[in-house]
Amino acid sequence: MRKWRSLFTRLVLGLMLTSMANAVPAVTFAELTGNVLAGPALTAGWQFTTNSAVTVTDLGFFDDSQNGLAQAHDVGIFSAAGALLVSAIVPAGVGAPLINQFRYSPVAPTLLGAGLTFRIGAFYAAGSPELIRTGATGFATDPAITFVGGRIFLGPALADPTGVFAGNSIFGPNFNFVAAAAGAPESDGRSSGAAVASIWVMLALLQRRRRTSPTC
Repeated sequence: MRKWRSLFTRLVLGLMLTSMANAVPAVTFAELTGNVLAGPALTAGWQFTTNSAVTVTDLGFFDDSQNGLAQAHDVGIFSAAGALLVSAIVPAGVGAPLINQFRYSPVAPTLLGAGLTFRIGAFYAAGSPELIRTGATGFATDPAITFVGGRIFLGPALADPTGVFAGNSIFGPNFNFVAAAAGAPESDGRSSGAAVASIWVMLALLQRRRRTSPTC
């Protein structure tokens, strides 16, 4: 029995790590530098729709010149109704992994159902020294999503960026994802936390039984 519990634990963790390793960025573009923000506190980001169900694995923040962030930044994805579905802090410095022009922090795998609208935002404090990329060229999105447009919201903390940005893009934030497993229930993302929690509860119960059950 102990052997089977150990095998199941390794299998679940292995599947999760494999999924994370196969993640791809939602957005790619050519520029390596940005523009001076020099303004009030705001959340900057963009709106998108999902062409197929995806599972978010990491949230990212644009690192101008790819030499580290001057400040830590909150990044989050919101539903069309404004509910915060997943968020992370991308730390200052060079500790967060750099993929293309973005530094990423991992999140609990979060399902975004197909055919739905979402907004991703990154918070900039007033007078933030970070540069922001607007008017990106060589701009492309993964086929799983469709970019709708830049979004902003003025305020002292991370918030749903509902205001329309006049330019073609504003980065800001990005995210990595994997294709959702076949047959996964499609939703606006709120069910994913329960799914992840279920996995960890199952593992915890197995661990508890391992400690209390007689050897077999």
